[in-house]
Amino acid sequence: MKARLAPTTLFGFPHAVPEAFEESSVYIFYLRDGGPGAAAPPPEVPLALAHQLGIQAKAEAGTGRGGFRPNIVVTRRATQAPLATYVEEQRRYLLSQQEPRATLLQDAPCTVAGFPGHAMTLALASPALGLDLQQWIVLTLRDGFAYAFFGTTTRSRYDTDQPHFRGFVSGWR
Repeated sequence: MKARLAPTTLFGFPHAVPEAFEESSVYIFYLRDGGPGAAAPPPEVPLALAHQLGIQAKAEAGTGRGGFRPNIVVTRRATQAPLATYVEEQRRYLLSQQEPRATLLQDAPCTVAGFPGHAMTLALASPALGLDLQQWIVLTLRDGFAYAFFGTTTRSRYDTDQPHFRGFVSGWR
């Protein structure tokens, strides 16, 4: 199979991706200060990523096997849709999920690395996981790709962690 050079890098290194693959990236970053009693980052898919990908997250809260840690998940996928269409698609998907239950708290245009973007804040209640979360989502388009930043933390830590999430997104050039 013939390889082609991907329009991105893999951890900062060029990567030849076989033609059979479509580029869709996901990066996960955890806050160093995960809160009282936080363990190392869990090996399982974090809730923000599970929500984005439509995967049912496994209950880890209170098991001593990692639990929840505040995180940012960054996704990228090719798109030809305009920003308004991408935002509406994401809003509809995020609010239609059964678990965790999402409530839209804020919804407004923004700027990301000089590009038009959109920011949403969701309250995420997951009785099955015993988690009460808040998520800051920033969406933008750039060079034929849709980017989404999902900053997720507990509702009690949101005011403390949100400036870290903003700093992360503002560091993208």
